[in-house]
Amino acid sequence: RIVNANKYSSEFKVLEELLLYDPSKRPHASQILEHEYFKESPAAGYNAFEVNAGERKKYPTKKLKPVKSRVITAAVTAAENKRKNLMMQQHKAAAAATTTTTTT
Repeated sequence: RIVNANKYSSEFKVLEELLLYDPSKRPHASQILEHEYFKESPAAGYNAFEVNAGERKKYPTKKLKPVKSRVITAAVTAAENKRKNLMMQQHKAAAAATTTTTTT
């Protein structure tokens, strides 16, 4: 959101030109730098985060939530399935061995 900008202001006009949907209608960088917005006083500063000379604006930080990687989740699921299948095979083999020893 632009603070104190109306649709007739130079900052609104430059943004409007930069955000044109059709790329062939958008101005080139050199054309934008010749726009009236960049010729107005006070000139835009080099550092967008500087509020006044030497003063920096503090922006709130956002806590990042840990995200489970799908690759890791898939690998863990595959390992769990492999372990379960191996245990079932061992159980069946043990049951079959018990059955063959009791029948002989």
